[in-house]
Amino acid sequence: MNITKLFAAMPLAVLCCAPLAAFAAEPPPRTNYGHQEHVRVVEATPIEVITILDPSIPYSVLNAIGIKYFQRDSAMWARFTIDNGSVVPGTRITLERPVIVDNKVAQQDGSVGHQPRVTIELCLGVQDFKTDVRLVERNGYTPPLILGKAALENLGTVDAQRQFTQEPRCVPPQSQTEAVPKAP
Repeated sequence: MNITKLFAAMPLAVLCCAPLAAFAAEPPPRTNYGHQEHVRVVEATPIEVITILDPSIPYSVLNAIGIKYFQRDSAMWARFTIDNGSVVPGTRITLERPVIVDNKVAQQDGSVGHQPRVTIELCLGVQDFKTDVRLVERNGYTPPLILGKAALENLGTVDAQRQFTQEPRCVPPQSQTEAVPKAP
């Protein structure tokens, strides 16, 4: 092939493919959430809690009741209860999660407190995601969940003037028995 013909055809190929490259590079649209939202903790028995979305704090915090450490398969785990009393009074769920980090926090009396960091799965609007949270135990602490910068980075923006703009509506994954068709 003649080199002149090759270079003459090149601009056409670049013009043809340039719109596709621009389309592929465009990030997905980001959702605008309110300062407070309803979030579902995704579990076999899900629970909905109110959360504050606060991109000014570096990490997420979950108010947990009765945090207990225990050993499982040579690893440290935490058992804790989530109470969404401000959404539906008295509704609770107890979870067990492996501890990623045991954060030691100085207390006012000079002692050292513990805040285990665990991973939980959440549904915010239509977005299902996993995030790390620090478990803290505080009486009367509402709302029970605060999502910080690390959790919010890929979810969207927060409008401090709005609240409760999105109801959790993630599609639950199909169970294994539903996903496998039955033989005739």
